[in-house]
Amino acid sequence: VLDADGRSIPFQALYLERKAIVIFVRNFLCYTCKEYVEDLAKVPKAFLQEANVRLIVIGQSSYHHIKPFCSLTGYTHEMYVDPQREIYKMLGMKRGEGNNVS
Repeated sequence: VLDADGRSIPFQALYLERKAIVIFVRNFLCYTCKEYVEDLAKVPKAFLQEANVRLIVIGQSSYHHIKPFCSLTGYTHEMYVDPQREIYKMLGMKRGEGNNVS
């Protein structure tokens, strides 16, 4: 994954030493994703620190979009991008909104 400055970080490093809640969003232009991240922004850092948990959002965009998206949503926790969708593919995530599971 890439951070907001374009630095590459192994995905495993995000959860290797500390528990992490990792949330994948479709993209930063998705209105539903924007609202969801706005809600995540309301999680107090003190709660996460007390539980020793990292809150991480991963998007499918360029790292250049992280700072503007955080500014737009008020999100101050960790955010990264997977521009080549490598992790999305490894986890079997599909493009589009279709769902064939009832």
